[in-house]
Amino acid sequence: MPNNKRDADADKKRKIEQRRERVAKLYLEGHNQQAIADRVGCCVATVCKDLKALQAEWRQNAESDFSDKMATEIAKLDKIEATAWEGFRDSKETVETNTNGATIKKTAGEPRFLVIIQNCIDKRCKILGIDAPGRVELSGKNGQPLEVKEKFQLAIGCFADLLEKNGLSLKDEDDE
Repeated sequence: MPNNKRDADADKKRKIEQRRERVAKLYLEGHNQQAIADRVGCCVATVCKDLKALQAEWRQNAESDFSDKMATEIAKLDKIEATAWEGFRDSKETVETNTNGATIKKTAGEPRFLVIIQNCIDKRCKILGIDAPGRVELSGKNGQPLEVKEKFQLAIGCFADLLEKNGLSLKDEDDE
């Protein structure tokens, strides 16, 4: 590619980036698209196109930042958990201490380390969404699934209650 073509493309790209910086600044200050177009000196369609590109970039950055933060927090939990496991293993070793001539043997391990380990696991599951609530489903008699007719009656009942709360009724005017 000739240098003048390459230079022209780079110059065009730089101008678009500069315009988008101005569009972003004005947009984040709360200006509408027409006002942004007037200040930047372009048409509203260009501002709209720029905003779509900026929002896609912001969304991608936010997702990346979120993933990075999630990974960092998980790494911290991994380190805490590994340290707790090490402490638990060390606390299980047989230790002989002479206190007033008595020998004490300690082999069970400190349960406080297990609490720390469990907390790490719980927090990791929460971050990863593993402990998300399960599906909740209404059930009929004896825990059996609701029949279609029962679901319909339940929905109509809920709708009737909602109408009643708002001073409305399911009755036709002809019924009265």
